[in-house]
Amino acid sequence: MQEELTFYGSREKFIWMLVMGLCFVTLGCAGVFGMGDWFMGGAAIVFGLFGFVVTLLMMRPGSTYLRLDKQGFEMVAARRRYRYSWFDVDGFYLCQLHGAERVGIQFSPSCQSQRIGRAFAEGLTGAEGAIGNLYAATPKLLCATLNHWKMEHAERNAQLADA
Repeated sequence: MQEELTFYGSREKFIWMLVMGLCFVTLGCAGVFGMGDWFMGGAAIVFGLFGFVVTLLMMRPGSTYLRLDKQGFEMVAARRRYRYSWFDVDGFYLCQLHGAERVGIQFSPSCQSQRIGRAFAEGLTGAEGAIGNLYAATPKLLCATLNHWKMEHAERNAQLADA
C-alpha cells in the first residue's frame, strides 16, 4: 500500500476558468460601453476579474492539491489548507452542487472541526462538505480512491490503537 497519494490541480480546468473570467470581463465591458448599463456591466467586470485572480492564485505550483496519507487527507486550494483524519469522515459520495459533479464528504458525528460552517453548507447546498472538481482526476475516481483509502487506513489505524 502506498504511503501517500497526491492529486494535483488540473491545468486544463484552470485554463477554462480563466477563459470564463475573461468572458465575464468582455461581456461586462460590452454592457458598460455598448449599452450604457453601468451596474450590470460593472458587476460582470468585477466578478470576472475576481474569478481571474483567484484562478491565477490556484494555478501557482503547490497551491492546489488533494493529498491522501495514512492518517487522513489534506485539501489545499489557493493555499487554504484543510486537514481531516480518516476518523473524521464516515464516507465519500458523488453529488451535484451548482450543476457540477463533486465528491461529497459525509463527516462522522464525532468530528468537531468546523461544525457551524458544515451545518451552514449542508443547509445551503445539501452537502456537509465537498471536494471541488479541480483535479486532474474525475470526481468518480477521486470518490472511489478516497473511500478505498479510508477503509484501508482507518481499519489499520484502529488495529494499531487497540494493540
